[in-house]
Amino acid sequence: MPDEPLTPRERDTFAALPREVSVPPDLEDRVVKALQYARPSPAPRTGSRWWRLAAAVVLISVGFAAGRADFAGSPADQPGRRYLLLLYGSTTSAPDEEEARVAEYGAWARTTLGRRLVAAEKLTNTRLVLGPDAPVPDPGREPNGFFLVRAADRAEAERLAATCPHLRHGGTVVVRDIDEVP
Repeated sequence: MPDEPLTPRERDTFAALPREVSVPPDLEDRVVKALQYARPSPAPRTGSRWWRLAAAVVLISVGFAAGRADFAGSPADQPGRRYLLLLYGSTTSAPDEEEARVAEYGAWARTTLGRRLVAAEKLTNTRLVLGPDAPVPDPGREPNGFFLVRAADRAEAERLAATCPHLRHGGTVVVRDIDEVP
């Protein structure tokens, strides 16, 4: 019915309505007094406080358990030793080739390494060499990136490294054991 046109009588009635409404000058004072003398709301029952407290404890416990469950499944908690797969050589200069290669390496890490992957990064050319006799590294002999993985033993780490797409692109992968300090 909202789409039906107004009758002539309805139009006349709407036209006769005042355009502005004046507010009585003492309206604000009357509202304030009414609120001041209004009966305050009853105090909450003590039992309802205990329910709120119990609900808060349950929510916090569930959140804590959910966080612990997610953390417990992180790669850092997986069994095995950690190994560093250092990537040398085979850089590209074309941005589209570099983007495709990063996507390829990411897909390899997700499918082949899976939960064994602890961390992975592509390194920049920015460096700081410290030490009184520190040699300036040869840019051709510095790693371009790395994968930090967990493996049952060195043989498994070497098998994983042998499948790295970096090798297909003419690069070198060096497997380094990480000294697990107690």
